[in-house]
Amino acid sequence: MTARKCIAPLVFCTLFFATAAWANGYDDALRHVKNAQAFLDAKDYREALRELDDAADWNSGYGYYAYIRYLSGKAHAALGDRKTAEAHFREALKEAPGVNYQFVDPAYQVPEAEIEALIKSSGAAPPRRAPAQPVPAFYFSAEGKSAEIYSNIVYQFGHHTQKPCEFPSSPKLTKSLDFTPGPEPTPAVSLAAQDVENLVAPFCKNRLNFEVFAHGPGWVKAIALDTLRAQAEPSFCGEEDRNFRILAGTDSLPGEPLFFTTKKSASNDNRFKSSADLKMDSAPLAEAFPGTAFALPRGFSQIVKADVFDDPGGKAKTRLVHIVARGGTSYRDESYGKDGEGIWNGFFAVSRGRAELLLETHESEYCGFDELTFLGALDHDGDGDMDLLVRSTRQTTLLDRHALGFRPIHWGLKPCTC
Repeated sequence: MTARKCIAPLVFCTLFFATAAWANGYDDALRHVKNAQAFLDAKDYREALRELDDAADWNSGYGYYAYIRYLSGKAHAALGDRKTAEAHFREALKEAPGVNYQFVDPAYQVPEAEIEALIKSSGAAPPRRAPAQPVPAFYFSAEGKSAEIYSNIVYQFGHHTQKPCEFPSSPKLTKSLDFTPGPEPTPAVSLAAQDVENLVAPFCKNRLNFEVFAHGPGWVKAIALDTLRAQAEPSFCGEEDRNFRILAGTDSLPGEPLFFTTKKSASNDNRFKSSADLKMDSAPLAEAFPGTAFALPRGFSQIVKADVFDDPGGKAKTRLVHIVARGGTSYRDESYGKDGEGIWNGFFAVSRGRAELLLETHESEYCGFDELTFLGALDHDGDGDMDLLVRSTRQTTLLDRHALGFRPIHWGLKPCTC
C-alpha cells in the first residue's frame, strides 16, 4: 500500500503510515544497515551513505546508532572527506557505551580500537571516552507474590531493545504448556529445577540475577526470585501462536506488592499513599479550579467524571485530576469519517491555574476502552520525591517526579490485536 493509492481520508492515511513505521522500525533500520554494508563492499560509497541516512531515520532508540556512525565515517573517508569521517568516528565512540547499544547483536557493535586508530592516523588526538552506562532498570507487573519477568507478547510485538530475559523457542518448554485456544491464560506450570537451570538461568542471570525490589503499600523489600513458573497465554493472531510468559516469585514477602523493579531504593519505606487516602471532595471543575483550562480533545465536552486528589509531592497546593469525558465523535470513528460516541480519560496535575496533561487513554477500533486508574503516590527510588502510580487496562505507568516535572515509565504493554 502506498500513499498514492491510499484513497481513505487523510487522517486514516496518516495513522496507517505512522503505525506501520512504529511496528517495522527495528527491522527497517537493520535492513538499511545491511544494504549499506553491501554498497561499501562494492565501493559504491555514495549509495552506502544514502542507505545509512535512511537507517538513521528508522533507528531512533534501536541501538544501532554507533554502528551507523562508524559505517558513515568509512564511506566519507573513502570519498576523501576526512574531516567529516573523523566527526562520524568520534560520534560512534561517544555513542558506543549507550544502554541501547549494549543489547544489539555483537556483529553490529563498533570496532572501537580500529576507530581510535583511524582518528589517530588523521593527526587528531583520540577523544576522551565516555564512561560505560549501567544496564537500565527494569520494571515488572505483579501477580500475587510473583513478577512477570518475561512475556513474548510484550517483548516480541512491542519491539523492546532492553529485555530482562531472552528466551528462544524451546520445544522442551512449550511441550509442558497447554496452548488450547481460549480467552484466558492456562494454569501456570511450575518449572523443575533442571528446567530452570537449562532454560531460564542462562538467558536472564547476566542481566537480572533474579534479584529485585518488591514495592508494596508502604514497604520495599529486596528479594531473590527463587520459584519460576511458565504459563501459556491466549492466542490472538491465530491458533498456531505459542505465546507464553515466565512468572518468578518468592514466599518471603509481607504481602502482595504493587510492582517489582531492579532499580534500587535507598529506603525500605516508600511512603505509599493510596488514591483513597488522597481523594478530595469533588466539585464541578469550574468551581474547584476557576480560570483553569483543561485541554480536552476536540468534541469531548461532556465530562462524565472528575475525581480530584491531593498531590503529596507537589508544591503550591498541586492537585491531581482524573477526567473521564464523553464526545460526539470518538477517536475510532473520527479516523474512519463516521459519527459515533467515544470515551476519553485524562490525568492532570493542576497548580497555580495551569493544568498539565500527564497521561491519557481513549477508545481504539480494536482494543476498546482503555480505562485509567490512579493507584496512589510513592517514593519508589528513595530520592525524596513522591512518584505517581497509574494503571490502565493494558499497561502500568509510573510517573517519576523530577525537578522539571514527570518522566513516564511504562511497562507490561500487551497488544490487543496483531
